[in-house]
Amino acid sequence: MNKELKNSEKFIHQVVGKETGFSVPQNYFEEIEDNFSTHLFEEKNSKKITFEIPNNYFNTIEDKILLKVVVNKKPIKVISLKQRILKRVPLIAASVVILFIGLNSFNFEVQALPTFDVISDVEMENWLDHNANNINIEELGIIFAEDDLLDIDFAFTEIEEINIERYISNNDDLTTLNELY
Repeated sequence: MNKELKNSEKFIHQVVGKETGFSVPQNYFEEIEDNFSTHLFEEKNSKKITFEIPNNYFNTIEDKILLKVVVNKKPIKVISLKQRILKRVPLIAASVVILFIGLNSFNFEVQALPTFDVISDVEMENWLDHNANNINIEELGIIFAEDDLLDIDFAFTEIEEINIERYISNNDDLTTLNELY
């Protein structure tokens, strides 16, 4: 038991006191990371050789550059604008002639659209017979105003009485009455 007592923390504090002889500076643990990073950076960069400018560098650099530049000693050939244009005049004249011949060889007449005068009565009747199921009388009433449908417009149609009688006799009375209304 005596051994356990000698190794206890309480016993050591009694013999030595609270101070162990070791001390840490103030804010040591807060600043240690920054100090260590700074030390590594200085150590890493101190081994590199810094760039030094040779003596009279700026005084002699212009002469060195001018010695390296090659002066073009060949004579420069100058072509005037007049010569360039005169070389192309035959090409321009030939293209104008070809364009003139090409435009005159094509027929650019505009054909007129067909009018009602050109369409024959037979063609109109065939179209009406073919599209009779699709024509709605109410739609025609909307399209043609009352002023457009005068008796004078229908004067060109001549129906003989015998044709009217045949039509009425062939159709029953209800169909005829429905067509009139």
